[in-house]
Amino acid sequence: MKKLIVVIALIAAVSASAQTIIPKAGMTLSTLDGETIDQTGYFDSYKYAPGFAFGVGYRIGFGELISLQPELLFIQKGWKNEYGFDDGFGYFERYTETVKLNYLELPILLRIAFGPDNLKIHINAGPSIGFGINGKYDAEYEYGYPGSISSFPSDGDVKFEDSPGNEVDLFIPNRIEFGAQVGGGVTLFDKVMIDVRYGLGLTDLYDDAKSKNRVLQFTVGVPIRL
Repeated sequence: MKKLIVVIALIAAVSASAQTIIPKAGMTLSTLDGETIDQTGYFDSYKYAPGFAFGVGYRIGFGELISLQPELLFIQKGWKNEYGFDDGFGYFERYTETVKLNYLELPILLRIAFGPDNLKIHINAGPSIGFGINGKYDAEYEYGYPGSISSFPSDGDVKFEDSPGNEVDLFIPNRIEFGAQVGGGVTLFDKVMIDVRYGLGLTDLYDDAKSKNRVLQFTVGVPIRL
């Protein structure tokens, strides 16, 4: 019995020493893997939009090499899009929009680290689940000829719910997003962690169209051993 108590105490001590909290913050570049039009005269282009992310990770070590790292993040996703028509003789119609989506996201990552303490390199990958909170969009509709262009700007809120027919706001029916993340980085002198990650949304924002989030994430964290 005494030996069992000693073993349990040693395991608890090792587990406690292998736990780390990581406050982190950084920026995102995101776009939408969406439907595009491929017809003569029409153009449709999704581009990356900047955003930010911050939150905290909790690393549970299983030795020096492997650890599990769940995180809770506030992360901004979205896209820039430009689509319209050009008849080739000067007349055009163009609609541009910038959409910002705010999510709470929970990634659960398997982390593998190697190298000396002053330059620890890591790779990580795992699933994630996101919960859409709200967002904003800015848009502009333009048409005409060079030198005679009419412009109609608009903006509104993004709401994660079915559309009631309100044309002012942008409604996205699918609030829950399942995804996968993969990336890597480096920890300097066990004090500063730099992480680069690519997130792939696996569920569509809209049921009737291809519409998955794609996010590049760059963060800096401060590991705090418990």
